[in-house]
Amino acid sequence: MADISFEREILTALGGTAVGALLYTVGSAYLGGYYQYFDISLNELDLSLHQILYYALFGLYSSLLASAPLVISVLVLWKLALDESFPLKRTSLNPHLIATFLSLAALFIIVYLVIQAKDAGISKAAADLPNIKKTYVKVYNNESAAKLIRSFELSDSEVWETHHLISTKDITFIVVTAPNNSTRHTIKIPLNKSTIVSIQRGN
Repeated sequence: MADISFEREILTALGGTAVGALLYTVGSAYLGGYYQYFDISLNELDLSLHQILYYALFGLYSSLLASAPLVISVLVLWKLALDESFPLKRTSLNPHLIATFLSLAALFIIVYLVIQAKDAGISKAAADLPNIKKTYVKVYNNESAAKLIRSFELSDSEVWETHHLISTKDITFIVVTAPNNSTRHTIKIPLNKSTIVSIQRGN
């Protein structure tokens, strides 16, 4: 009896770890896709574990909408394959071979979910871009960044708009877009003790 209880505790712990790892992977894929749209790597952002796990829910929701029947089918078959009463247990097929095949199928589903989550992140970024408020950005004590922003503001060929996307303790990310968001550039302004970035909301 004690052995069964111990085994259940181990299985519960392993299951919780697997779910946590899946959520972290899906959340990272979703956010990776989102910021990849703006040419930003997740390594450049100070994202907490809480943020990644929170956005995993968006990634899973988008992914499962397309793959729910497939995921449920694999999970049910995987469970049945490990059940002693499963009919295939009484056939000449090796039950371990069946379990291995279904485990590989489950792994395929996980990879598929991650890919779908990344695509969902990219789509969400594209949808969000037109709704990011216009901002007026001034940079002090960083001439190269200030000159780059002025080059867009003073452009004669197109009317560019600047948008503050996100800031970390080390970098401020400014997205510059052409009319109708047909073209975009991301300006990364390193922050230090002397650099000052002034951001004012536009209309």
